[in-house]
Amino acid sequence: MTALVSLDIYNKNDILTVKNKYSNGVVIGLTKGEKISVESLLFALLIPSANDAAQVLADNANEDFVNLMNEKAIKIHLDATHFSNPQGFDDGVNYSTVHDLTRLATYALNTEFIKAAVKTPTAVIENADKSKTYEIRNVNELLFANPEYQGIKTGYTEQAGECLLSLVARGNHKIIIAILKSEDRFEETQKLADWTFRNTIWLEPQKLPL
Repeated sequence: MTALVSLDIYNKNDILTVKNKYSNGVVIGLTKGEKISVESLLFALLIPSANDAAQVLADNANEDFVNLMNEKAIKIHLDATHFSNPQGFDDGVNYSTVHDLTRLATYALNTEFIKAAVKTPTAVIENADKSKTYEIRNVNELLFANPEYQGIKTGYTEQAGECLLSLVARGNHKIIIAILKSEDRFEETQKLADWTFRNTIWLEPQKLPL
């Protein structure tokens, strides 16, 4: 959702300023005063789950960023979801469900930039004046193990446990799997994918008679 709202309010080539050094959770190490493009921040957000990138995107908005997140959640019918920060940290009022996360993923994959970014294993980004580069690596181990797995997003907090949204393509068919409160999100996702493809009969759309 942080990426979707950012793409709503910024152009990818917009240059944002890091207003404060941010060190909570996973970060790429952005420094106060550094200038960096929205595109680079989105890569840092979607590939290694950089919390400092999320904060920079939120800090530079002209409106209340979290409010924009919740407005978009209502718009796309995430009826059991509420956001309270751009990183997804636990705080009692930041919550969602597997149903809503699957709906969110389906919506986000209609954005070509997000669709491409979430299946990128590694990348190198740089700040605006090219004085600093960042080598980033996707947290999603499945991207490195099997080309059938094409994203989408990892997550972890103490309350939520290991989380994983996955797009899995096998043959001519694709499925989305949402895992929450896992102790082994990658193995469980693979088991669910194998079970689903093994036990699903795929029906072709029926043409109505004229």
